[in-house]
Amino acid sequence: MNFKSLLGFTILAILNIANAVPVATISEYSKRSDNVTRSTKSLPAGYSNAYIKSKACKEKSGIPIMKTDLDNNTEYACLVKYIEGDENSEINPENSYCFLNGNDILCVDNKLSSTKYCDKSGSTYGSSDMSCLSSIYELSGEIVLDRPAVSYPSMEKFAVTPRQDQYDCKMKGGIVVTYQVIYQYMCFLPIENFENESNESLEDIYCATLNGKRYCYDDNLSRSGYCDNKKSYYNYDACKYILDIYCSNEGITLEDY
Repeated sequence: MNFKSLLGFTILAILNIANAVPVATISEYSKRSDNVTRSTKSLPAGYSNAYIKSKACKEKSGIPIMKTDLDNNTEYACLVKYIEGDENSEINPENSYCFLNGNDILCVDNKLSSTKYCDKSGSTYGSSDMSCLSSIYELSGEIVLDRPAVSYPSMEKFAVTPRQDQYDCKMKGGIVVTYQVIYQYMCFLPIENFENESNESLEDIYCATLNGKRYCYDDNLSRSGYCDNKKSYYNYDACKYILDIYCSNEGITLEDY
C-alpha cells in the first residue's frame, strides 16, 4: 500500500468515527438547556390550604382575607357578617371574636381561619379582642376596615395599625408620643381638633401644653390607654411619667397638665 492509499484510508476512518458520534443541533441544545435551567416556582407555604378555605369562605358569603409574609408563609381568615340578635347564626359573638365595620358586624370564622389569636375557646394562649383584631387587620390587605377597630359587643376601641395611626396623627398636626416599641404610642392633637367637634367634651379628655401649645389625647389614634380618662386602666401618674420622659428626650417643654 503506497502513501496516498494509506492517507486516504486514514481520512475515511476518521470520517467514519466522526459520523458515529451523535451531534446535537442548536435547536436540540436549546431544548436541553431549557430543561436544565428551567426553574419551577413553589407556592407559598400554606397557600393551597388558604385557597381552599378562601373558596369555602366565599361559598358561605364570607369575606376571605390572606397575606403571605417575607418567609413565604400564608396566613388567612374568613370574616362572616353577623346580624345582631340572630340566634340561628353558626358564627356569633359567643364563639367568635367580632367587630364593627361600617354598618356591619363582622365575626371571625375560626374553622376557616389560620390565625391562632382568634380562638375564643380559650385553648390558645394570648387570644383576646386586641390580639385577634390586630392579626385580622394585618391580613386585611386591600379590604378596607374601619379604624380604630371596635370590638363587638363590648364596643371597646383598639388602635391596631401603629404606622398608619402615627402617620395620620402627624398629618393632623399632632405629636406622637412613643416609648419602648412601635406598638406603644399615644397621639396628642392640637386642642382645636376637639373644639371643632361638638360631641366631644374637653372635660373627659387629658390635655397638656407642649412647647407652649395646648394638645389633647386622641384615643382613636393611640395604642396606650394610660392617658385615656374613659378607660378603666387610665393612670394619671403613668401618663405623666411617660410624657415627662418623652418630652425630656425630644427637647419639648411640658407644662400645665
